[in-house]
Amino acid sequence: MMTESEISCEWVEESYFTACSSNEHFNGEASISQGGPCKANVQSQLVINVVHRCKLIASTALGDDGTGGGGGTPGSGGGLGGGNEEPEIPTKPNLPPSKGNNNPCEKIKAQRADINFQNKIADLQGKTRLKKETGYIQRANGEYTYKDNASATNQANELSLPTAEEPANQDIIAYLHTHVDDYEYYDPENPVITITKKGFKIFSPADISYFMTMIKNAQDAGRPLGDVYAVLVSSLKNYQIRFTGNQYQIKTFTADQKETFRETFIKYMSKNKKMSLELKFLKFIDESMNTKGVSLYRLNSDGTTAEIKLNADKTDLVEITCP
Repeated sequence: MMTESEISCEWVEESYFTACSSNEHFNGEASISQGGPCKANVQSQLVINVVHRCKLIASTALGDDGTGGGGGTPGSGGGLGGGNEEPEIPTKPNLPPSKGNNNPCEKIKAQRADINFQNKIADLQGKTRLKKETGYIQRANGEYTYKDNASATNQANELSLPTAEEPANQDIIAYLHTHVDDYEYYDPENPVITITKKGFKIFSPADISYFMTMIKNAQDAGRPLGDVYAVLVSSLKNYQIRFTGNQYQIKTFTADQKETFRETFIKYMSKNKKMSLELKFLKFIDESMNTKGVSLYRLNSDGTTAEIKLNADKTDLVEITCP
């Protein structure tokens, strides 16, 4: 009988919360400005360690046919020498960026004070009466590029943005675009009948998909996720989305998924008439798209900004005015 040993290794995720700087909260409680109870300068943060663990597993081999043997599974205690562990090799914890560098409210406030950003919003606000969407992209170097490559038929008017998956476009960190006003056109099959083209004045599943691809590109390139954003401009209200989740909540979507979401979104938004547009949007991306970590901000016309989020049981909204 021959005895042979092997090492079984695996990556294990371990997590814990730090204490806030006032040592009063220990479970990730949000700040006052985010609707939480914590008044400290630095809130309790989730720390995730990915640890490489190895165990020495001994087994008795009875022959080349692979039958027999007394080896146990790692940690089961079975076999010869099961449970012997080598030292853990921890990776760097995923401590989030400092609050001052990744606070969406602060970033949006600085944006709205920037004349270049103001001009882009004003330009788009003047184009919501067009029958096609228009917009801008912004790259990591800060440069904006105007985009108006949109279908302009009565039935379709969606803006086409550069394919974010292509290497040349992976430095796109933002897009700003319009959702146009409702308009009427004559039925091509019966010219005496008018049809009203209506659109939802909120982000669409396609908008969320593009946004999440920008987030993935930023993660892959090592750029701050907090720098990525998207803006919707309409004659009703203006909105911005930011990513406030962690790297484990980053996801992208296939073409088939995007088409399915497009169809179900139209049905969902049209059906639930008792819910507000904001509530329907947040519930859809949370429950139907299973997208976490995307935060919605309303850019009010009086210059204030409000974060709009689901309440604890996801039946209503919580509105928090940014300081």
